[in-house]
Amino acid sequence: MSFDITFLGTLGGPIEASTCALLVKPHGVEYSAISPANLPLLQIDAGSGYLLLAELIADKQSPSRLLRLYGDCGKIEDYVELKPCFPFADLSENAFGSLKRVMLCVPTVLLTHPHLDHIAALVLNLAEVDFKNNGLTVYGSQFTADTLKKHIFNGKVWPDMISLGTFALAPVAAKSPFTTNNGIYKVTMFELQHGVTQSDNGPVPYLSLAYLIHHIPSDSRLLVFGDFEADSNLGKEYNRQIWLKVAPFIADGSLKAIVLECSMATQKEPAELYGHLMPQHLIGELEVLLAFSSKSLDGFNVIVTHVKDTPGALDPRKQVLQELRDLAKQSGLGVRFSMALSGLSVTI
Repeated sequence: MSFDITFLGTLGGPIEASTCALLVKPHGVEYSAISPANLPLLQIDAGSGYLLLAELIADKQSPSRLLRLYGDCGKIEDYVELKPCFPFADLSENAFGSLKRVMLCVPTVLLTHPHLDHIAALVLNLAEVDFKNNGLTVYGSQFTADTLKKHIFNGKVWPDMISLGTFALAPVAAKSPFTTNNGIYKVTMFELQHGVTQSDNGPVPYLSLAYLIHHIPSDSRLLVFGDFEADSNLGKEYNRQIWLKVAPFIADGSLKAIVLECSMATQKEPAELYGHLMPQHLIGELEVLLAFSSKSLDGFNVIVTHVKDTPGALDPRKQVLQELRDLAKQSGLGVRFSMALSGLSVTI
């Protein structure tokens, strides 16, 4: 079995639309057949939501929107090794009616961290829909849960939707698997570092997460990272522990793809990374994965997201993708790199 992934948003800024969110469902399950009693939909992060999904349902060409921003942009197929799909073709209602139908059938949101580009649509979309009958649960770290309660759903920045019962906020512990969607998925959370933040005692690591998603009926897996930085920059082993865990799933073929960030092309004089990756960092991380794997990474799919748009004539997504492909060829990784585009759906 494989997954259908829809990238509702892929940006890490500075453009305010199309920020990070993706929908996952088992391939072969049609959106028209999904109901609140049949819950195969899972969402990771919620920087984008209603608007992007409505545009995607209404217009098959919406994934090409970002490819109008720069003079050197190519076609969609220049950015993806995977075959694009359009899983919403069977929805017959108008775009807004269809998006509500879909989103009401998402019982689980996995948040990687509480930065605005990963939570904005969650906050705004909750004001419109009565999720009380849907049993929406938002999972994340204790840090994410505390941040949302204190700084977002505090009755000042936004109404306290948690106390109102609009959704359940469920902090989970790292490396402690939990099941969601009526037992369809088993999810394991791993801690990452995404720069630093200030505490009463000075600077401390800013916690982000990766999620290993296991579709139990088919024994298929997907690994999705939040924002993070390379172990080589940190002098720590956050990511190494993840690669060690998932390497056996490369060997047995159950890990279908990895989705992770690469926020900017290589800089001759690197500015502050703010807890992100450049291409050489991502290649270095995949080399660690290869060292743990008993099988080569030839043909394995890695989908890159969270590229930051920059002023100028050149598309940063195209630059990042070309650098990754060149570096992977030099290192003999054999990985198939695709660039996530807002509105793009692919089957893995």
